[in-house]
Amino acid sequence: MYLDILHKLGVNNIEHQGLEVFPTEKDAIEAETFWREFGVFSSDKLVAYHVGSSLKEKRWNSTRFGQVAEELAKDGYRAVFFGGTYDEELVQLAVNQMQSTPILATGQFTLGSLAKAIERCDLIIANDSGPLQIAISQDVPAIGIYGTDNEEVARPYGKNARAIRADGINSIEIENVLSVAREMLALNQTKAREE
Repeated sequence: MYLDILHKLGVNNIEHQGLEVFPTEKDAIEAETFWREFGVFSSDKLVAYHVGSSLKEKRWNSTRFGQVAEELAKDGYRAVFFGGTYDEELVQLAVNQMQSTPILATGQFTLGSLAKAIERCDLIIANDSGPLQIAISQDVPAIGIYGTDNEEVARPYGKNARAIRADGINSIEIENVLSVAREMLALNQTKAREE
């Protein structure tokens, strides 16, 4: 849809590298304060989740996010749920699937402080949404969950980003998301040890 508008305006070269966000020092302080208040230490492993999306058709079932979060918690990763206050009901559906206690960060951040907070995470798993693109802008490994959107437009941009797709977004299996997440987390641990 958006590309069609650009083409009609005569803009044919639409290559880009995705969203860029440049957090300030104030944003960094806000994010660090948030993590400290929740008892997050530098040694903690975190996986971020964003269950919301502007369109219902772009939302993978929230309970599945919770099931993925619980399985990764068993692997030693603390779950962090980001989003706006409007996402709180969806987040609660996810949290209800968990025995471990996640960090609830809905409605806590501005754009810049969200970027700094997500930067602390080892991975984000999200629907096609702003927080997914913000995470990618901070070079955070990311898994985007997509339905039947146009792959040319609706995809995560970035070398550390993967898309999981299906004809119907809720036909994506939990095991598929867990498999990709564990693969990406293992790769990140290997890279970290090499540095």
